Amino acid sequence: MSDLKSVQSRLAAALPRLSTQLRRAGRHLLEYPEDVAIKSMRRLAHDADVSPSTMVRLAKAVGFNSYDALREVFQDAIRSAGSEYASRAEWLQQLPKGGRANEVVGTMAETTLANVETMFRGLATKDLSQAAELIRRARMVQVVGVGGMHAIALYFYYVARIILPNVRLAMPATGRIVDDLVDLDSQDVVVTSAFSPYASETVRAVEFAARQEAKIIALTDSRAAPIAPHADVVLLVPSSTPQVFPSQVATIAMMETLLALIVSRGEAAVISRIKKVDGLRRQEGVYWQMGTERGGAKR
Repeated sequence: MSDLKSVQSRLAAALPRLSTQLRRAGRHLLEYPEDVAIKSMRRLAHDADVSPSTMVRLAKAVGFNSYDALREVFQDAIRSAGSEYASRAEWLQQLPKGGRANEVVGTMAETTLANVETMFRGLATKDLSQAAELIRRARMVQVVGVGGMHAIALYFYYVARIILPNVRLAMPATGRIVDDLVDLDSQDVVVTSAFSPYASETVRAVEFAARQEAKIIALTDSRAAPIAPHADVVLLVPSSTPQVFPSQVATIAMMETLLALIVSRGEAAVISRIKKVDGLRRQEGVYWQMGTERGGAKR
């Protein structure tokens, strides 16, 4: 009897040698395993934009006599998950029992999930809405991240510039970060993040931006953080971890939620820009493609 992971591995390994229609069906099964378990073959084929017979051929291509036999593996996995992991708490309690590696994984899982849950539970929607409005109305949005936070800032900048044309990323590696902030004024917004131990360069950059009368959105772990007094909006993000460096999982979740809120306003200019950027990327071959069929977008 095959388990779900082995079937998914076989399917993923088979994709490159399959026909275009079979690849499309296979990727749909990999991306939506729950749908395989609960939807009819015809409905699943419709969702994947293939014929029902393609689903039958796919099942045989990965070693099953019928589609129903393939589907049964997905159904068994869903049933097993429902009984084995009845709750998050029970799952987390079971993890450490498998030795040192499982103990580390369990501790990280518990802390990471708790950070994200705490962040959302304590999130003041009015603060997030205010931050979104400041960004939306800004002449320029300057994203600032120093040290380990630069990679987080880069991610926010990369996604935000798909939505808005006026987003800039400060580049501390090229000199003092204030060099990128000299043109700030009251029409501009600075988005930055800092977690204990706080980078001195971040604090100085925020103090400089405040003197320039720019609006400041600060993602940080405490209202006592040195950047908080200068911020127009403080978005609190838990960063607890059993490891050496602060966890940034909840920071990413906060940033993505902020960007989602901007997009959710449904402004024509924002939607038009997203479509334009995506269309140009596809046209210029930015996204990986298999054979003659274009692959999924990597953002």
